[in-house]
Amino acid sequence: MIPKEQADFFFKSKSDVVLLELFVIAHSSFSKDYRIVRNDSNGVIVTLPNGAIAQFDYLPVQIVDSGFSNDLDRSFTVEIGDAKIIATKEIKNALSAGNMLEQPTFTYYLYRDDDLTKPLIPELTLYCENFRFTDTCTFDAKTKPFEAYRDWET
Repeated sequence: MIPKEQADFFFKSKSDVVLLELFVIAHSSFSKDYRIVRNDSNGVIVTLPNGAIAQFDYLPVQIVDSGFSNDLDRSFTVEIGDAKIIATKEIKNALSAGNMLEQPTFTYYLYRDDDLTKPLIPELTLYCENFRFTDTCTFDAKTKPFEAYRDWET
């Protein structure tokens, strides 16, 4: 069943209301958390679910939603333009801190551009892996495998 807020957006909102895609990439060794909005070139200031006010800056980004797999794992492929220098610097920070076993987190939000006080869906936190660098920075954001949460001791 679709939550009421999502149904209202898709079926009742005005045609000029935009669904904003925002995300945060964070790691304990990064110099800061990167708050990015994909589809508002002016950037946005929103109220996060915890009540904090946060600014998200625009970067050219392509997000491909890979959906759910048979085992309910969720994944996106994210390609960020103009981020190669930043990403390289932050990975060097993590390497020098000896902290590469910790995966960066990718927290995804959807907001209506006419209501920046609450996300349209609950925040979704995934884990970044398979970084690839060309003219852009591309990575996969995925849920941890179910087995990572199991208690194998009986």
